[in-house]
Amino acid sequence: MARNQEYMVNCGTTRISARLPIDRTRIVAGPPPSAPPLPNAEAALQQTLANPVGMPPLEKLVGRGAKVTIAIQDGRNPNYHPEDQDLRIFGLPILLDLLQKYGVSPEDIQIKVANALHRMWTRKEMTHILGPKLPYTLGGRLSCMDAADSNQ
Repeated sequence: MARNQEYMVNCGTTRISARLPIDRTRIVAGPPPSAPPLPNAEAALQQTLANPVGMPPLEKLVGRGAKVTIAIQDGRNPNYHPEDQDLRIFGLPILLDLLQKYGVSPEDIQIKVANALHRMWTRKEMTHILGPKLPYTLGGRLSCMDAADSNQ
């Protein structure tokens, strides 16, 4: 009989306990410890977009007539701790506002959830993870990217 061990595994936006067979379980190490939170993460993001390392600022890359696609991770890999501030939630509205300020029409901005080979998010999941405003505002310009679909 296989020996089991209890593991904490990611499940949606939280973690759950699971008893899994030791000899058949490979749990990828989680993310490294978080850095201390920034005193003003929104200001830091705006500063980063205005002064990126090794490339022109966002303002120089876009303008009237530009078409912009923003890819966000689906969060199924443990790249951040659940208690950390989620860049998808606080950062997307900042980025969208800046793009419009720099002349990009809202109709020319789309956001793709980079699901790779994971199951696509439902509208309900998009609303749960990104908050109710963003999916409603973007409508069909917010969608999932399917790595198995060669037409995307």
